[in-house]
Amino acid sequence: MTRAKTTVADVSTVLRAIIRRDAQQAAGPNAVLSRAEQAKASPAVQAAANAVRAAGGPNARVTVDAIEKQVSDAAQRLLGSVNTVGPAWLSKAEAGAALKADPSLGKPVLQAYEIASGGGLDVDAMAAARVSTGLDPDMKFKIFATVAEAERYQDPDGNQVTWLVPTEKTLLTRTFVSGRNDLWAQKFEIDRITGAVAILAEH
Repeated sequence: MTRAKTTVADVSTVLRAIIRRDAQQAAGPNAVLSRAEQAKASPAVQAAANAVRAAGGPNARVTVDAIEKQVSDAAQRLLGSVNTVGPAWLSKAEAGAALKADPSLGKPVLQAYEIASGGGLDVDAMAAARVSTGLDPDMKFKIFATVAEAERYQDPDGNQVTWLVPTEKTLLTRTFVSGRNDLWAQKFEIDRITGAVAILAEH
């Protein structure tokens, strides 16, 4: 459910997580972005890396930390330029205005707003659809709070049960365990920005 009001602080927290993940994926394990790695990064990371290089000179080390800080600072300036509801709050219209004013930075700002406001992808519904779609008519689908509860459950009518349990949640992902009857079968993660599914473990 979308919140009536979303704070700039919450949006900024999600934005930093988005940028850090993007920068880390581009930089690899050493957390330093080379020019070749920079060329394959997202537009926001590329712009931040260019700013870090411009400030630090031709031999500047462009680290993931430096990129995250650069984007955070630039986002604060961008949001300040489009703010109409007060400096502590961000509306969807303002997030859209940020996208128009600076597409490369505005895109992750809008993504962060959608997640922080609760208006992004409904990953719980996506997970339920993934597990429950195409079941046999005599197979029931249920959502449980814990894996232990799901594995203990006995259907009163003796039906087979396919179940889903939401487990860990981060700013950018949601993890689930699915199973059948008293066994768990798969642990998977859904990206809250793209909706991409990653299989983490299978039983």
